[in-house]
Amino acid sequence: YMCQGERKTEMEVFTMSKGMTFGDRDAQLIRKIVAYQNEKGISSFAEAVRQLCEKALKFNEITK
Repeated sequence: YMCQGERKTEMEVFTMSKGMTFGDRDAQLIRKIVAYQNEKGISSFAEAVRQLCEKALKFNEITK
């Protein structure tokens, strides 16, 4: 996972290779996802997001 930071007005923007853009509000969440990705040895950021979404949806079903 590579992310390039560039200054735009008062917001830091992260652009990923597929053209997705994230602002400051998302930076902490992105760091957590990347940490999960690295911890689990997942090769792509998108796959880490998929896994985390699946876990969250499953948790939501269990706790209903």
